[in-house]
Amino acid sequence: MMARIMQSPKTGASFSYKKICSSNMLLSNFEPVNQLDRQHLPIESTTHHARIDNSAVRPLYCPSLGVNLFGDKLNMGFLNFLPKEEQYFELFEQMTHYISDASRALVEMLSDKDADFEDYSRRIKGLEHACDELTHTVSTRLNKSFITPFDREDIYLMSSALDDIVDLIDDAARAIVMFDIHEITGHARSLAAVIQRMSVELQVIVATLKRPKGITPRLVEIHRLENEADDIYHAAVAELFHESRDPLFVLKWKEIYEKLEAAVDRCENVANIIESVIIKHW
Repeated sequence: MMARIMQSPKTGASFSYKKICSSNMLLSNFEPVNQLDRQHLPIESTTHHARIDNSAVRPLYCPSLGVNLFGDKLNMGFLNFLPKEEQYFELFEQMTHYISDASRALVEMLSDKDADFEDYSRRIKGLEHACDELTHTVSTRLNKSFITPFDREDIYLMSSALDDIVDLIDDAARAIVMFDIHEITGHARSLAAVIQRMSVELQVIVATLKRPKGITPRLVEIHRLENEADDIYHAAVAELFHESRDPLFVLKWKEIYEKLEAAVDRCENVANIIESVIIKHW
């Protein structure tokens, strides 16, 4: 294998591809150079000299090393030698398992007339803590990863949005316990059922995200379910103000409905992030 050496025009220090690859630099350390300056191109030493068409290349400048790395084709070839860290897909998939378990527990909680709501709330809280740990793991690994499977911003946004779904399910379950609710409305059960159906779709989508084929219909279904939840939410709030004469009842259930609706919106937010990632990278 040829040894390729890059020399810094600033410091005169030489860097091999191996050293660059093993460094802890993030991709954000690379800054695009608008115009090609031949005087600032790195001196490349190989056993065989190759002709480089400078007109077809846009360089990237790495301030950490003080070198210009060639852009476009040559940069992509350079970066392809580096292994992408694929563990994010497994972390996202595990988060969707927690979302599915939490939404199922919520449906069971609201459907069981003789249920111990505190027991269900504790189960959901445990899932919420586990999802928080995975979110923290994603953030920690992002700070250490050199090459990520897709944009760091999208990875962070996606992990946060997935975590928010479990947080809001937990908030709704805890509100039912705090407000000392004993009878569950039909609208609440309908919203919980929509969240569970959305969680199933998200679980399938995220499981195939590494090779996203045939997931568009599932993304469309998530958007359809969000519209269905909107109709349920509006009907539920309207019923509260039209039929209830108890202000405490109205305040309690309005807050619970809002938390359930927010969980639905976060599910759609995850679908929007995934659509954006697919457009940019696949």
